[in-house]
Order: sequence, then structure tokens, then C-alpha cells
Amino acid sequence: MMVQKNKVAISLLMLSQACYLSAMSVDMTITALVGSELSRNKVYATIPMALIAILSVIVAPNIPKIATRIGLKNIFISGGFIAALGGLISWYAITKHSFILLCIGTSCVGAYQAIANYYRYVAADISHGKEVRNISLVLSAGVVAAIIGPILATWTSQILFPIYSGAYILVGILGVCAMIINSCLPRKEVDNTIIYPTNTQNTQKQKYVSFLSLLKRPTFRSSILICLCSCFSMALIMSGAPIFMKSMLHSSASQRMMGMQLHMIGI
Repeated sequence: MMVQKNKVAISLLMLSQACYLSAMSVDMTITALVGSELSRNKVYATIPMALIAILSVIVAPNIPKIATRIGLKNIFISGGFIAALGGLISWYAITKHSFILLCIGTSCVGAYQAIANYYRYVAADISHGKEVRNISLVLSAGVVAAIIGPILATWTSQILFPIYSGAYILVGILGVCAMIINSCLPRKEVDNTIIYPTNTQNTQKQKYVSFLSLLKRPTFRSSILICLCSCFSMALIMSGAPIFMKSMLHSSASQRMMGMQLHMIGI
């Protein structure tokens, strides 16, 4: 029975991962272009895109504390709701031509990204001895999403007026799908994973390691530097490439879509 529930949980986490990366690929494909359309000064065009990463960094460290109070399943469900809200706000921002509302909408998506990044960790801890396999299964759903997401972004951008508004409605729909899928997760198996167990009676007391202590470790410092360089490079390319392809290279929507597909597959 336990094994069956674990398999169900992994399958649901794969679907949640697919919804998450599909929504992210839609946002990454069009947000820089929408920011360029809505901002009065083109210098600020990439701020909505940057807010996705900024909110993700701010929210991620707080998830463990919240998880010990309400459980990871409730957090995952809330993540889907936040994504749906972000998509709805972004759609409304386009209809009202509001740059501020677009920033709020993409900030919600950034918070969703922070929550969805925990899918793989739950998958790793849900079945002992199968950590690598479970992580690979969950992340494999991202390959499909990386291909389909930019296609959906390009297609839905043009089916409603104003342009790009349909794509943000799609983000909202994907958020609702994530809510439904995560509500089906087995609560006990998800909430009692090793990373943030809700039942502390049967767990050993963990020794607290301060951030300053971690900074004394050469491997930790190297990891920070690598992550900083790679994330900065990715953000630079993701935010600037769609604008450059449209304004300087005069590329078509299908060409920009292919560029985003290749980037997402690389991730």
C-alpha cells in the first residue's frame, strides 16, 4: 500500500512539474516583450522578468518554516493558486496597459517558482533508495514542458486581444491545474518527507549550522560563485534575447519560440 502511494505521489509530482515549467516557459517567452510594450522607458522593460527571479530567491528560504506549520501539500496547493493569481493579474495588466500590475503578476509567478522547486526534493525523500530515479522522473517532465511551453505561448499570444493576453490566461489555467493535481497528493507521504518532517517525535534532533559557518567551507563558496555566474548569465540571455530578436533581428514569433525552446531544453 505504501509503495503504491509513493508511485502515485511521484506521478502527480511529474504532472505538477510539467505544469510549472510550462507556465514558466510561457512567462519567459513573452514577459520581456510585454514589459517593453508597457514600460514608458525601455530601460525598465526587463524588470518584470527580473522580479520572477527576485521573488523566487526571497520566498524560497521561508518555505521550510511555513512547511513545518501547514505541511508541504498545502504549500504546493497554495503555489498553484499563486500562479493562477499571477496569470490573472498579468492578463489584467495588459488589458489596462499597466506596467505596475505586470510586475505584481510576474512576482506571483516568481513565488510559485520557489515553491515548485521543492517538487524534486519531495520526490527524492518519498522513497528511500530511489532518490536519483525519482528526481530524474520528476525532472523529465520538464523536457516535455520545455518543448510544448513556448509553442503554447506563441499560439495563445495571438488568439485574444490585446496581443499576449491569451498567454497569461494560459498561465492562470496551468496554475489551476497545479492546484488540482497537488490536492490529490497523499498528505502523509508528502508532509512527512525528510526535508521538513511535520512529525518530529521520531526524528533525530538536527545540529544547526549557521550561514557564516557554511561560508568557511571552500566547496560552499565555490558553489555560490558558480550559481551566481550561471544564474546571472541565464537571466541576461532570457530577458534580453526576445527583445533583441524582435527589434534588431526582426525575427518572427516562430523563430523566437524556437529560441526559447532551445533555452528551456538546455535547462
